[in-house]
Amino acid sequence: AVIGKPSPALLLKVALPGLGVVGFVAFVYTTLFAFLWRGRTPGRRLLGIHLVDASGHAPHAGRALVRAALSLASFTLFLSGFWLALFDRRGQTLHDKLTSTFVVRLKAAV
Repeated sequence: AVIGKPSPALLLKVALPGLGVVGFVAFVYTTLFAFLWRGRTPGRRLLGIHLVDASGHAPHAGRALVRAALSLASFTLFLSGFWLALFDRRGQTLHDKLTSTFVVRLKAAV
C-alpha cells in the first residue's frame, strides 16, 4: 500500500539485483571459508562436518572457487544438483562430483 501496486517491471528492477547480490555473497562466503578455514564454514563447524578433496585435505582455492560456482548453478536450476545427494551412495551433490570433493563428518576427539 505504501509503494502502490507492484508491477512486473518493478519486481524485476528489485528482485534481479537482489538475487545477484545474494548469489555473490553466497559465492564469496563458500569459497573463502572452504579455503581459509580448511573446508569449514560456520554452519559446517556447528554441525561437525567439513569439506575435503579426494586426498582428505581441504580443497585448494581454485577447486573451492569452481565448487562454489557450480553450487550456485545447482541452486539456480531448481536445486537439481543438491537433490542428487539424496540418491548418491556417497551423498555427493553434483558440484561435489564435478570437483571431486566430499562433505564428511569429523570424528569426535577421544
